[in-house]
Amino acid sequence: MPLNQGGPTTRYVSAREAKQSLGKVLDSAQQEPVTIRRQNRAVAVVLSAQEYARVCAQNREEFLRFADRQSHQAKARGLSKSTLDEIIADEE
Repeated sequence: MPLNQGGPTTRYVSAREAKQSLGKVLDSAQQEPVTIRRQNRAVAVVLSAQEYARVCAQNREEFLRFADRQSHQAKARGLSKSTLDEIIADEE
């Protein structure tokens, strides 16, 4: 489930409201992301700790899949660690 960035379930508050009602913002963030706006521009998003951990784990998994694909492509093209080491050594 992707993080909702500006979608229909995201709550928006002004920076002033966030400052004056931090407790309410934190409570709301337990249910949905809260976007804080200053001069009608999004400047921050408050997430629950659980949602933040989920997003971090999702990003890590996506990165590992990307790295794995790149590794397979490099091997398919004949690039090995020793070849890479040679290229790096030549640059030094």
